[in-house]
Amino acid sequence: GSAVGTAEGVVVGISSGKEAFRENLGSASITSIITVASPLGQQCVVAADIRGLLGCYHAHRASPVWKAQLDTKTLAPTHLAPLGAHIAAVTSQGEIYLVSFLGVVKAAAKLDAVPTAVASQQSRLVIATPYKLLVVDPLAPSPVVSTTHLNYTPFKIIPQQSSSLILCTHASFDVVEQPSPSEPYTITHSRPVNFFMTGATRVPHTPHSVMAVTADSEVHIINLRDAP
Repeated sequence: GSAVGTAEGVVVGISSGKEAFRENLGSASITSIITVASPLGQQCVVAADIRGLLGCYHAHRASPVWKAQLDTKTLAPTHLAPLGAHIAAVTSQGEIYLVSFLGVVKAAAKLDAVPTAVASQQSRLVIATPYKLLVVDPLAPSPVVSTTHLNYTPFKIIPQQSSSLILCTHASFDVVEQPSPSEPYTITHSRPVNFFMTGATRVPHTPHSVMAVTADSEVHIINLRDAP
């Protein structure tokens, strides 16, 4: 299943190509939405709106399991990512909040950068900022565990099953790996594309394949091991 959010605050769950539920989180624009598995193994949809309100929905149950309001003094959460027994909500000012699957919120860290993409891997957050890739432990006294300097700014991070990541730019996919948790990532493979990419995701059950969406709403399936 998957989910979409609207500018009017409506969260729509989709399962097997059909609408599973439709529910108002509030009346403000949805800024981020993810589908995750709860600690009990239930499929959940978590959405955030521009006012910092989060809602959690079970895949086949419309009414929210919980709602949680972030005490954000700046801007709304722009990225959500699962992190162990929590959901990490990251604002456009680099504030990180951890929200439990019971809806309990605690502030965790503040980065001195604007996040452009967020993912989780091995109980840590991987956060792209302009020309950098940060590994972050939100509860550590010094939250930034490692910094990788890039010559571009990724708009999407796709975690792999191992310790590798796929970094997506508007013109390429880069596969990167980290020798150890405190060391920078290194690029192991780069795959340029000949179109302007605006979205990307992994193709389920197909190793090395990604789905790319172009600015012209074309969809391309790309094997990262193939030549361009």
